[in-house]
Amino acid sequence: MALRQLKRSMRSAISASAVAVAAVSVALPAVAQPADPASGSAEMRRYEQLSEDASKANEDVLVAQDELDRKQAELDAAKAQVTAARSVEQQSRADEARLRGRVDELAGAAYRGSTGSRPCSPARIPMRSSTVPQLSR
Repeated sequence: MALRQLKRSMRSAISASAVAVAAVSVALPAVAQPADPASGSAEMRRYEQLSEDASKANEDVLVAQDELDRKQAELDAAKAQVTAARSVEQQSRADEARLRGRVDELAGAAYRGSTGSRPCSPARIPMRSSTVPQLSR
């Protein structure tokens, strides 16, 4: 029984292959021959025009890719500058917070006055940082 099914499937496969080969062999000569010899040169011109257009389009794509790469480099540089600026900002805020207490202390001393009767002059206020210049009298 299995042998009969195998034989049937083999026969149908062989006959289907024969029909396909016959159909292709009949269709190929019709496709291979141009309909009109004069239209062949027009088709060739069309092919050359399309080839030229494709070449220009490819060139445009390469120029656009170069422009994209250049803009990407600019973007990366700008991002690096932003990162550096944010780092400086954080450091400045940390310095401000660190010095705020000292500024409040100095402002309070100047408001109260060092002897209590008059405001303290900036030259008499002790400074901890050597970066701040002392005022001379």
